[in-house]
Amino acid sequence: MPDDLGKQRIPASRVQVGLVSGERKRVVMDSLALYTELRLTLQGASRQQAREARMQYTSQITTLLPAPARIAHVDEALLELMSERVVWELLCICVGPSAEDGSLAEGLSTWLRTNQAALHCWVKGGGGSDSVTEAQVALVEPCLLLIRRMPHLGQDASISSVPQFVSRRQQWQGAVLGFTQSKAAWDVCRQADPATARGLGMLLNLLLGSSDAIGQATSTWLEQLVARMLYMYPGLRLQGELSALMEQCTQAQDALGCAGWTSTLQLLQAACEGICTPWWPGAARPLGTGSMAHVMDVAGPAPLRPIPPATHTAHTGTTLVESYTAQYASS
Repeated sequence: MPDDLGKQRIPASRVQVGLVSGERKRVVMDSLALYTELRLTLQGASRQQAREARMQYTSQITTLLPAPARIAHVDEALLELMSERVVWELLCICVGPSAEDGSLAEGLSTWLRTNQAALHCWVKGGGGSDSVTEAQVALVEPCLLLIRRMPHLGQDASISSVPQFVSRRQQWQGAVLGFTQSKAAWDVCRQADPATARGLGMLLNLLLGSSDAIGQATSTWLEQLVARMLYMYPGLRLQGELSALMEQCTQAQDALGCAGWTSTLQLLQAACEGICTPWWPGAARPLGTGSMAHVMDVAGPAPLRPIPPATHTAHTGTTLVESYTAQYASS
């Protein structure tokens, strides 16, 4: 609308009013006091005080969201909140103290262990109510069990010598070969989801050391990046060395071999340079407006990153934090 002088047009803000109920309403109402308290605490707080307040705040918000549980049946609303908790914890790791001190890989490992139930495909399958997912589960479950039982020299306390390791590995290889040659589960999965069956078969053959499988595995920039990060952990500094490592890995073949990888590469490069603001809405799409309002308070002042409130959104004329806060308040 024009201002008093009629010289320019200022985009008007919009507030989308939505209704919440049930478990989500409980989360919104219970988080309101914490949200208000943090905003008051941050006013005039020192950097250390603000850091401690945000750490406490992130853990408090986590406790409000439903904890992941391995159950056969969950309703859609509860599953959405469980998913929000998983994504919330992941975002807090990426912008929290672990990202500052270089221990990001350790935080991600802990996140994976604590949320393995919510990430489990059995939750997605609703206890096997979907035939395609049921076929996937019937094949994925034994594969995961075999991978967990794969012997490791130096990491398994029950293996004290190389001959003992060789013996245990031969036993494990026999179990894997026996599973790969069992037709029932594989045939069902091939009919329901050929890509899953093919991928799992290649994975097991790679672990067995099959030369054919190793030759078929394509080395991409993403595979190289993950492998080299794991090799360099924990010495790799997120901001200090990741950008140079990204540049090296993207020189690999098929650097942009998939349309989806283009956006992945752009997001990773933006993270390396500390310019993540334009990517927040897409990266945090699984989160609701309430959680996004909290994310802006946690992520905004993260070191080496521009503050999100400085960026205006074209369709509302407001900053990101204003937009998410308004939607949170309206709910």
